[in-house]
Amino acid sequence: MNKTFLLERDEKKNLEMYYAPFEHVNEHAKIVIVGITPGLHQMKKSFEIVWNNGDEVIGDEEVLEKVKNHSGFEGPMRKT
Repeated sequence: MNKTFLLERDEKKNLEMYYAPFEHVNEHAKIVIVGITPGLHQMKKSFEIVWNNGDEVIGDEEVLEKVKNHSGFEGPMRKT
C-alpha cells in the first residue's frame, strides 16, 4: 500500500484506513445504495482511473464521476 494515502492506523487491531477518491454524489439519483466502504480492489481501480485520466482536460468532478461509475461495484464483493 502507498503510505501517502494512509489516513489512520490502529496497531492493536492491525487495521489501516486509506483514502480512495469516491466523493462524487449524483444529485439526480432516484435510488441510493448504502453499503460498506470500498475494498482494496475498488480503491486500486479508483486510483487507476484517476491516473489514466490525468492527461485529459476535464475537471475534478468529471474524474470523480468516472471513478464512481467504473469502480464502485468493480471486482469481488465482500460477503459481510
